[in-house]
Amino acid sequence: MEIAISDDLREFVREQVAGGRFPSEDAVVEAALERLRGRGATSPDDWIDDEFLAYCAVEGDDRVALDDVLRGTAKIAGSMAHAIIEDRADRI
Repeated sequence: MEIAISDDLREFVREQVAGGRFPSEDAVVEAALERLRGRGATSPDDWIDDEFLAYCAVEGDDRVALDDVLRGTAKIAGSMAHAIIEDRADRI
């Protein structure tokens, strides 16, 4: 069977294989079809937002540490990061 997909989806499939998530392009398509059919929502891994993770892999900045983010967002009154920083103040 041959299928036609957009260049964007073709690149996404290649990235999934190159990233080691799937052994082949066929496996990516098969997993997508299984999920579409409804058989794939049985394990916690199926709830992972793979599209968002792929976006983060491209857009993420390894120069920014989690502690830097927590300190920066802790300045926002009422933020969860603020509560975490206060809780960890003696350990940081």
